[in-house]
Amino acid sequence: MVALYQLCAFDKALHDRNQLCSGFSRFFFEVLEYVSDLKHFYKTGYGFRINYLLACPLLEDIVRRLDASVEPNSKNGSVVLRFGHAETLIPLLCLLGLYQDDVRLTAHNFPRHRHSRKFRTGTFSPFAGNVAIVLYKFGTNFKIAVVVNERVVKLPFAQCHYCDYSTFKHLLSKRLEGIKCNTVCDLNRHTEL
Repeated sequence: MVALYQLCAFDKALHDRNQLCSGFSRFFFEVLEYVSDLKHFYKTGYGFRINYLLACPLLEDIVRRLDASVEPNSKNGSVVLRFGHAETLIPLLCLLGLYQDDVRLTAHNFPRHRHSRKFRTGTFSPFAGNVAIVLYKFGTNFKIAVVVNERVVKLPFAQCHYCDYSTFKHLLSKRLEGIKCNTVCDLNRHTEL
């Protein structure tokens, strides 16, 4: 059944047809979507802290580049592009606190999360999913926006869509307090992650 669901999804995405999907009920699709979300939740998302901490060096580098861009007389390029897969995108979004539900996703709470969950990978990490962290300059002030699949999203830890860069940095450092990004993958580290 899972293979048919995936085949149906690929057929719809690649050929804009749903011939393979016509034999399935809406409930069937909701259950299999939830199964897929559970897999990503525990493999690359909020299921285990180490999953999203793996994006820590990437986020550190992004912030380092943004810091260099806000320096007076900065000569930094205006665009830095990186490419990856869902296994990079989902941990980064989780590290930023996006799409986190109040109650952990489990196999037993599908009825609760069926329609209302935030962690829905088909929405924030579909085919060709993307994230942009955009720095805007207004005179001497800088604002930052996080754009997921061409939509500006509100950062939960900052409660803003377009945040002052200094506020963003301060609140991000509080969110990441106590995390040493360069030791996340250290094999000699204890297992408190």
